[in-house]
Amino acid sequence: MAKTSNDSTITGEVPKLWGVRDSNAKQVLDGKVVPRVHEAVPGRTYALTFNEYTKMPEHHARVFLRDPAFEVVDENEMPVRSLSEDTQLRLAPSVLAPHLVIANLDELTGEALATRASVKLGGTRYTSMTPRDVLIAFLLDAEKAAQGLRRSDADRVTDNETEAWAGDDLKSALEIEMARGA
Repeated sequence: MAKTSNDSTITGEVPKLWGVRDSNAKQVLDGKVVPRVHEAVPGRTYALTFNEYTKMPEHHARVFLRDPAFEVVDENEMPVRSLSEDTQLRLAPSVLAPHLVIANLDELTGEALATRASVKLGGTRYTSMTPRDVLIAFLLDAEKAAQGLRRSDADRVTDNETEAWAGDDLKSALEIEMARGA
């Protein structure tokens, strides 16, 4: 049987356990914090509180990176930052903030690729142990699917717009988007 990106039972590997806490779970009843229950993946729920991390497999913890109300730490208890809405929308701003860069997917670390994959539909099955080429292929496919969903028939790109998006001329692409009111 082949090993999948999350199947540690076949190889005997110990799965990476990450921690998640919910900064909104602050209700106290009879001196005890009342956890809020969240479903990480279909059929698997976790009771989270604000005051202690709940351990779970990495691929489940990454699901919570969608919302900054959840604090996520890796197996070494190092914080893993949530993706901002701007990053999730993946719209290139006309002027980047000093701490932001535009990068090709092949320039990102496996960790960064897995984080980006985890916020995409179907991406929760990937971890930082997933091969980079698999993560990149998934992200490219997810973006192609998202592009198809975002564009209605009345909003199809023209040949000139396609050339600007397909080429390296980011400025032209941004100008087109600005002119369209995006």
